[in-house]
Amino acid sequence: MNTQSIIYQLYVKNCTSSGFLHIIDIMMYKKTLQRPTKSTYLVNLLAKHGYRIFTVSDARELARKEDIRIKDLSEALATLKSQGWITQIRRNLYVLSIRLLGGQPLHEYEIATHLARPSAISHFSAFHFHDLTDQIPLIVVTTVPTGTPIPRVPKGKLYTYKGVRYRFIQIKEEYFFGVETYTIGSAKIPITDLERTLIDQLPGAGPQF
Repeated sequence: MNTQSIIYQLYVKNCTSSGFLHIIDIMMYKKTLQRPTKSTYLVNLLAKHGYRIFTVSDARELARKEDIRIKDLSEALATLKSQGWITQIRRNLYVLSIRLLGGQPLHEYEIATHLARPSAISHFSAFHFHDLTDQIPLIVVTTVPTGTPIPRVPKGKLYTYKGVRYRFIQIKEEYFFGVETYTIGSAKIPITDLERTLIDQLPGAGPQF
């Protein structure tokens, strides 16, 4: 079986698993097969291995493990981006096309905890997740240990992606605790547990509590 056949089967399997296969997708897919296929093969492998959101390092490591020799990974990712297979959400960070996600869009909490790693959904966002309020958070709040790179934005502004605003609260690493992994849809997301969430919501509470 040649490489193009393998790619096609992986793509159809991903889409039909959720009933999301459309003729327009097949046409777009066949068009990409007329171009170099290593990058398309790589992005399908990323989907197969569960990389809904991935870094350049993730792609490079997977290519190495699968012995996919891509001369210029940056160029390959740029090609995939122009073809609509991936979207860049910050420097060196990409998300897969909804076609490769089986029609299941990424959750904003999933995006937030990939924009800064390690991190955890916290404060009012976690308060809402634990069903402690009926109010819908207007901002996704994430706690990150000091030293963790976060998206750069002008002073007084919040990072925004597809209309969703994200706030990052930095604390000393020794205070980064009380975090559990919860499943939302197809994603496993670190969120502060109930006890830590309640403490974070106390008036005047801070990492020195």
